[in-house]
Amino acid sequence: MKAYMVEITTHAVVMADDEAHAYVVAERYKRDAFHDDQNPRIEIEGEVAHVEQLDHGWDGECIPYGGDGNTRLSALLTANAKGQRGAACGASAAPTGCASNGNHNERTEK
Repeated sequence: MKAYMVEITTHAVVMADDEAHAYVVAERYKRDAFHDDQNPRIEIEGEVAHVEQLDHGWDGECIPYGGDGNTRLSALLTANAKGQRGAACGASAAPTGCASNGNHNERTEK
């Protein structure tokens, strides 16, 4: 399998006193908004072949969604660059991710 950077966005309406407060309210309810959206917009930014291509808060210590739930990107991208196939396939209910947007951060937990 290959690694791909994707962007997933949703829209929500929040009640707030002003724009600054709207940001605070949105930050507080962002997980609920994503959970409630049955059809978020998903865009493929492109394939990630090397750790140096990772951005948006992702690095080699992160665990990608859709993999085995344990293997970090540094091992997967290294293996892919050498033309090897690692044990990175199959869905897992294990927490994954690493993005700086507050989603599951595996950097220090494993």
